[in-house]
Amino acid sequence: MLTAGGKLYNKAGLSRALIFNVTTRIVQSAGGILALLLITRFLNKNEQGYFYTFTSLLSIQIFFELGLTNILTQYVAHEAAHLSWKNKHYISGNEYYESRLSSLLHSAVQLFLVLSVTLFIVLFLCGRIFFSSYNNDLNIDWQVPWLVLSISTAFLLIFNLFLAILEGLGKIEEINKLKLIQQSINIFLVAFFLFAGLKLLSAGLALLISIVITGFILFTNYRRIFINIWQTQIKWRVDFRKEVLPFLFKIALGNISGYFIYQIINPVLFATQGPAIAGQMGATLTFLNGILVVSSSWLSTKVALFSNFVSLRKFRNLNLVYRKNFIISFFVCSAGIISFVAVIALLQQYYPQVGNRFLGILPVIFLGLTQIASVVGNSQAYYLRSFKKEPFFIPSIVIGIVSGISTVLCCKYFGITAMTFSYFVINGIIGFLWGCAIFRSKAFEWTNTRLSI
Repeated sequence: MLTAGGKLYNKAGLSRALIFNVTTRIVQSAGGILALLLITRFLNKNEQGYFYTFTSLLSIQIFFELGLTNILTQYVAHEAAHLSWKNKHYISGNEYYESRLSSLLHSAVQLFLVLSVTLFIVLFLCGRIFFSSYNNDLNIDWQVPWLVLSISTAFLLIFNLFLAILEGLGKIEEINKLKLIQQSINIFLVAFFLFAGLKLLSAGLALLISIVITGFILFTNYRRIFINIWQTQIKWRVDFRKEVLPFLFKIALGNISGYFIYQIINPVLFATQGPAIAGQMGATLTFLNGILVVSSSWLSTKVALFSNFVSLRKFRNLNLVYRKNFIISFFVCSAGIISFVAVIALLQQYYPQVGNRFLGILPVIFLGLTQIASVVGNSQAYYLRSFKKEPFFIPSIVIGIVSGISTVLCCKYFGITAMTFSYFVINGIIGFLWGCAIFRSKAFEWTNTRLSI
């Protein structure tokens, strides 16, 4: 019989995997707060601008990762739905699905090795060109920090590959525990290095060390799983060209358009209005994105489960789990955004030294409303993409192009308030309504059930 605490636990849609995931995001957000406090102490406003613009430029990895990690999780989950664990290191069952799973691992490892090397080269060169072209007269030491960040990001791509495969195999709790460890180490080291006076080098060095430590833990505990899957004889393959590439093509273009929606803002502000305003935007988006990621955890931890339900055609189960977790996710996001806006208003009124490191209250409100719309869009994407289809392809491209153009024009000619308002109209209203119409239509078409929230 469930206790009152147990009933609340179930109503909140909690699980150990979700708790680890949410804790990781909370730690990440707390780390963002700590980093900002340390930045105000150890970096000036221009260095803060470089710090957050580094993060935006690192998102160039979208052009290389292309959503492959999420796709791999879904494809692995579709195959694993027909297999079972014989012990903690060995998953087996129908020979056909064993073979396809092994082929997925072989193809993914080969592809990601090439992508990681290419990513490092492109990141390093693009960063040198960008920072050498804009605001290079500020005499800020960014060259070595950017090199270390480029190396760290390339390693992170490989690390995320193996996490994605394990997640598809159902090791969600274990993966989220690893992510929590990696994030905790990273935050501690960022703080330590900032205290030590390493300035912009702090983030890249902390990320590199945290990946090395967590990667060692990963392969110590799970290498036998990968070895057993790798050594499985391949008689049937997942045909990447016919099965994966059509889906990947749409996801990739959607993710690239996402770069122009979310990540282009800081570099454009850096180039047009200087690193100080870019730093304010970076600090604001760091917290808003943290709220979005935390609230999306109720759905993101269900990706493998959704894919299992679809593979087994258990649509009623799919709808029940989705509906419950969507409601919680939306509530958490809305409460988080309202709280964040209130805190920023209070900081700017009573503690301007910290409050003024963020954008003004009106731009924060526009960005916050857009994030509430985004948590709905993310939830719908997790549901529909579990069918190995991408119905948001056209909206993603159109919204991405329009949003990118609007960002450049507004930042250059009209200022930050106009830019955030147009961002809200394009993404938070037009994109939201378009996405909801598609979701309602496709959810019924693919499951022949009415999904009401």
